[in-house]
Amino acid sequence: MGEDFLHISMHAIVGINTFQAMRITGKVKKRPLHILIDSGSNHNFLDLATAKRVKCDVRNVVPLQLSVANGATLVSSAMCKEFTWSLHGESFSSDLMLVL
Repeated sequence: MGEDFLHISMHAIVGINTFQAMRITGKVKKRPLHILIDSGSNHNFLDLATAKRVKCDVRNVVPLQLSVANGATLVSSAMCKEFTWSLHGESFSSDLMLVL
């Protein structure tokens, strides 16, 4: 597998809590956002509908394949640049790959 092959766990896709994942509620522009922190994924992901709803800075990127734990693959061709969210008054920022 090359560098351009990303991994996202099935738990992250379906939103299941496990011992490797925890669901928290943060905020984006004062709006609540459910966040799944999952150690089984090697990058940060956001679904396209949420990205549009919170009006993040969506940019096209070279399409990258995402490998899901069940063997399926998805393609991400966009990212949300410097997505910022807060939790208990602390701000966090990261580039997020968008999943359709």
